[in-house]
Amino acid sequence: MTVPEKVRSFTLLGAPGCGKTALTEALLFRAKVLPQVEGGKSLDTEPEEIKRRSSVFSKVQSLVWDGHEVTLADTPGGVDFVGSAIAPLAVLDTCVLVVDAATGVDVPTRQFYELALQFDKPMMIFVNRLDKENADFDRAVASIRNTLTKKAQPVAIPLMSGNAVAGAIDVIEGKAIEFGDKNNKDVPIPDDKKEEFELAQQSLWEEVAGNDDALFEKIASGESVTKDEVMPHLVKAIAAREIIPIIGGTAVPHRVQAWCSIRFANSCLRRWLSQCPPRPRVRHPFPSRSVRTSRQSLRCSA
Repeated sequence: MTVPEKVRSFTLLGAPGCGKTALTEALLFRAKVLPQVEGGKSLDTEPEEIKRRSSVFSKVQSLVWDGHEVTLADTPGGVDFVGSAIAPLAVLDTCVLVVDAATGVDVPTRQFYELALQFDKPMMIFVNRLDKENADFDRAVASIRNTLTKKAQPVAIPLMSGNAVAGAIDVIEGKAIEFGDKNNKDVPIPDDKKEEFELAQQSLWEEVAGNDDALFEKIASGESVTKDEVMPHLVKAIAAREIIPIIGGTAVPHRVQAWCSIRFANSCLRRWLSQCPPRPRVRHPFPSRSVRTSRQSLRCSA
């Protein structure tokens, strides 16, 4: 039986070439829905998409992750096909804005961000392609906060080993996670990352406290707060779009260990976006006529 509290959905938005389709494919592969990844080729199968080497139609996929039934829509990034993104954005509960770690926020990214605002959707931002040359998570976060909104806050700080995403610091839980061949494991926060973590957590806590007087007074008086005290307010703030969580990773890992980064990303999506209550549907004056759906499902445990 389907449990409503464990049914959530999101739309992937972003500029052309930021890796939305590759991310969708990686999530499906990690959930064992797809047998292999092909850089998006397994999803972009229409003749026009093969010719353009990019998505033209939106595709709706589904999977079950950690007991949550998840529906996601991969949408095209070209402005000529924005109508294809409108339909799933109008009906699915939340959205994930994908930002290229090397490019940062460009004009199409800003357009899709503003489109999501029109539909009043809770949002998460995924900084993708951290394994690429010139990729920089901190620079991408600065671009997001300076160009889009100061409400965007990192909830996970990637740990790099060369060009590979080797782990992440969970800002909320206050721990580091090392991605292994098969499973993730908790490790101490690296010394050279402790200051960055402390600043990120302080900034997040203060942003959350801005929506609750009692919590704000406690932080302002110098008292320490616990994750359990912050969590209920954080969930409400994300649902109300007062805070937009940022995580980073790569949709096309080159090492077996990096698949656990996709596992971590999927868990973050389930963890935060699944807790947002359903929001009223928003009628849009420009309905889409270019939506193709392709649904696949398989049960998977995290």
